[in-house]
Order: sequence, then C-alpha cells, then structure tokens
Amino acid sequence: MSEVINESINLFITFVLLRYFVKPLRFGKIFKLIIAVIVVLNFFNMTMYSFFKYTVAQSGAPLALYLFLEITFFSTLFLFMLVVCRIILVFCLKKTSLTRIVQYCEASKASTALIMMFFSVGISAYGVLNTLNPAIDVFYTLKIDKLQQEDAGFKIVEISDLHIDKLTSCDDIQNIVDRVNAHKPDMIIIAGDIADGMVSDLKDKTDLLFSLKSRYGIYAVSGNHEMYFDYHGWLTYLEKGGIHFLENKSYLLKDDNGREIMNLCGISDKKGKKIGLPKPNPQLACRDIKINLPTVFLSHRPAYAYDAKEFASLTLSGHTHGGLMPLLDILVGIQNKGKVHGLYQIDNEYLIVSRGTMINSASAFRILNPATIEIVTLIPD
Repeated sequence: MSEVINESINLFITFVLLRYFVKPLRFGKIFKLIIAVIVVLNFFNMTMYSFFKYTVAQSGAPLALYLFLEITFFSTLFLFMLVVCRIILVFCLKKTSLTRIVQYCEASKASTALIMMFFSVGISAYGVLNTLNPAIDVFYTLKIDKLQQEDAGFKIVEISDLHIDKLTSCDDIQNIVDRVNAHKPDMIIIAGDIADGMVSDLKDKTDLLFSLKSRYGIYAVSGNHEMYFDYHGWLTYLEKGGIHFLENKSYLLKDDNGREIMNLCGISDKKGKKIGLPKPNPQLACRDIKINLPTVFLSHRPAYAYDAKEFASLTLSGHTHGGLMPLLDILVGIQNKGKVHGLYQIDNEYLIVSRGTMINSASAFRILNPATIEIVTLIPD
C-alpha cells in the first residue's frame, strides 16, 4: 500500500510541474524540453525506489553522477513546493486589491521561473553536498534508575543508518570504526539500516565493522532496509562476525565475574511482515527481563519507545535521519510521534534518536542536521 501511495504522490508532483511550470514558460522549446525531460526522469527515479528500493548508488555509478542526480531530485521537489505556493498566492491575490502584484507571480513570467529554479537548485546542492561531511560526536550523560554503583560511567556508543552501498568507501567505514573504538565503549549499539545491497556485493566493506571493539559486545536490531536486501543473509553474516541481533528478544548483560549489569531488549522492523517475519513485539522482547536491573531497549523506529516506557530505562533508535532539514523535520515527526532527533523523555524512560551516521542514498540531504555518533554515559540515579 505504501508503494501505491508514494507513486500517487509521484504522479501528482510530475503533473503539477509539467502543467503549471513547464507548459506556461516563455522560454525556447529546447529549454522547456530539457526541463520536462528532467521532471520525467525524476518520476522514473522515484518510481524505481518506490517499488524496487533501487537507487543509482546501488549500481556503482560514479559519485559525481550520483550527487548530480540527487541534486536534480531534490531540486524537483523544492520546485514543486514553490509552484504550489505560487498557485495559492496568485489565487489569494486575485481576491484582494493587490491584483497588480499578480503579474509578477504568473506562471508565464520568465524572471519568476528563473528565480524559482535557481533557489531550488541552490538549496538542493547545499543540502546534498552536506551529506559528505563526517559525522559529529554527540555526548549524553543520563541518570539511570537501578544502575548499580559499580557500573557508574558505563559508556554506550550508538551508530545508526550506515546505509553501506557500492558508493561507500572503505576509508569512510574505517573512519567510523576508529572513532567509535577511540571512545573505549563498554557497549556498541547499531540501530538498524546497516547496508543497502547484497552481502556478496558489500562484504569487503562491511567486514570492517568486525573491527569494532567494546568491553561487553556489539548489539544491533534490523531496520527497514535490512528487509529490502536479503534480511536472513545479512543477519547470518553479521552474527558470525560478532554483531548480535536482538530481534524480538532480550539478553542479560553480565560482567566478567558473572555479575548481572542490565537487560538488553530489541525488536525487528515492521517492514519484516512483507517477507514473512513476525511483527515487532516489545512485550515479547522484554518478557524475560529482570525487573531489578535497568533495561536498554533497541528499536530502529523511535515511535516504539512508547511501547517500552513501562519497562525501559533507555531506548536507542534511528530511522529519521534527523528529519533532513528544519520544517521538513515536522513532517518526519508526524510519522514518528514527534521524535526526530536528540534526547527525549517519556515518563521515566529516556529516548535517544540518532540523526544517522552516514549517507542514505535514497535521501541524501542535510541542512542544519549533521550526521552523528552518540556517546551515552550512564550514571546511577
């Protein structure tokens, strides 16, 4: 159903741009044809992702070509929004005494069209190129109920939404690994969407993740992108490399002497139902936890923190990519119960939503929204 909705939106965007932007333009036929072709190509680009989760990055195309296509894609979206705003503005102005201003907003006005195009391309290029910047470290210190004094200063490092694909370089991944290891974490969390592609195509890069080091291990949950690309193959491969997945189950963390430290629980992503997996079930995941210990809950999607608030001390998630940019993050928040990036508190539960650690080739866009690595230090309450 989501694919059909996405395609309907795609058709609507394409129709509006061709009918209300390209057609009325007072430019030469060749220039209008070029713009029309770009709009139509973006229609096919969006269609390929809606139904097949395919992006140019997965083909191994050169980085420059990928960035150009991403800038074109986002330019089309911003241009669509400007066209809709112009239509509404003209309609409103015609109902007032300000009718003389209408001529500057009409669809056939070449200067207005050029301003709209320059703005759309400019902000899109800025946002897309920002995704090439390395992740920043974000630090949190949280007071956790039931945490024992012996575990004061327990350090968790979270990475999320790596989206490793054919465009990702080994240097990019090694840089993340080295930075995480430099924090000397007690535990590492990967909150889903590790790779976009098949294990056989990306193994030489994802093997680098097995160099991550922490005192008590590396734990992960699946994201929606694991469901698009050989879920079972990825989990089998990553588990063999020492990354332990908590898919609707829990794990009791103990120190070297067998002393119990905390509960870990995690759920699979809801997209799993399309490949026959059980739906995410926080209650099942945390059925066997010890209530005298703090519980860390892992969920790719932040909204599930509400299902865990009765038993979780801390929920770690990702998925939202920080909402991409201001204002747009409001729309992303609607789909995630208002939880988009950073630290939240739901009753007695803390929730940290990662902005994502690397580039998602399906939505490579960031403005005032850097990629992040979360370093969380726990202290007893």
